[in-house]
Amino acid sequence: MPGIVSDQRTEALERTKRVFRFLKAFADRNTPVKRTLAEQPWALRLHDLPAHPAITLGTVELSSGGESTTEATEPGNAMPLIRVRRPVLTKPPFPPTALAGWVLPGWELWGGTVAVSESRNRVGERGEQITERFDTDPQRAESLRAWRAQWEAWAAAECPAREAMDVFDRLYELRGQLELEGERVELMLGDGRLRWLRSDGAIDHPVLLQRVEI
Repeated sequence: MPGIVSDQRTEALERTKRVFRFLKAFADRNTPVKRTLAEQPWALRLHDLPAHPAITLGTVELSSGGESTTEATEPGNAMPLIRVRRPVLTKPPFPPTALAGWVLPGWELWGGTVAVSESRNRVGERGEQITERFDTDPQRAESLRAWRAQWEAWAAAECPAREAMDVFDRLYELRGQLELEGERVELMLGDGRLRWLRSDGAIDHPVLLQRVEI
């Protein structure tokens, strides 16, 4: 009897495996093959990551069995492949008082510009309307020049932090998506690159893939 029960369990297990293999093959048949990285719903290239202290990179090593692993796969090891912290962002320099009423919106935004109105209307001492041009006052022009130089220096120094923040936001959003759609999508680490121009379309995609987690 024990031998018969064991054989029945083995046969049931094999039947279950065949069902799952069939379902996988059926799903693969109805899933269009992604030929280029641009067709993937999400991608992040390691060499595109900004150089900033909030982003640190580990290493990927091959185990003795030839499988791709990271240091993070063993508890107590150093660091994961990518570690991204929320960077510290700073605000742009505020315009000087001499430019009050002249500065156009946009200077307070990252990626914005420093610009002023060429002219403006104001009411004179006798109640008359006066159109005043910006360049009629040399002090205003000098204040604008000094402030613009300060703003551009801030923007250049702030660029890596803002780019790091963009990476942080993208990964944070991706983690939420994976939590909601974990049954349908998965995150893969890709290496190598196959580029092949065929008559039915180009192929440009990583060839070595390893599942990873956030």
